[in-house]
Amino acid sequence: MAQIEHHDIVPVTAFIRNYKTHLERITESGRPQFLAIDGVPKMAVLTMDDYARYAEAREYLESIRDIRAGMEDIEAGRVHDMEDVHDEMRAL
Repeated sequence: MAQIEHHDIVPVTAFIRNYKTHLERITESGRPQFLAIDGVPKMAVLTMDDYARYAEAREYLESIRDIRAGMEDIEAGRVHDMEDVHDEMRAL
């Protein structure tokens, strides 16, 4: 996980009071800001481009995880012959 820098953490109330300034900073710096409640970061505010990259990377990693799980199933013999599956479906 990327390191959250102290200057990127902002209380929610401060963000709301000066949201235009904070949004400009996020856009110009390319770094998200983390909104804190009671001093604890709870949410991230980032650009749509950054979110799109995050979502794409997450989808890719989930695909890799699913492929690995499928490969483990094959190696463990947790597979069914396609003809047997078709035969069972026809019998229903």
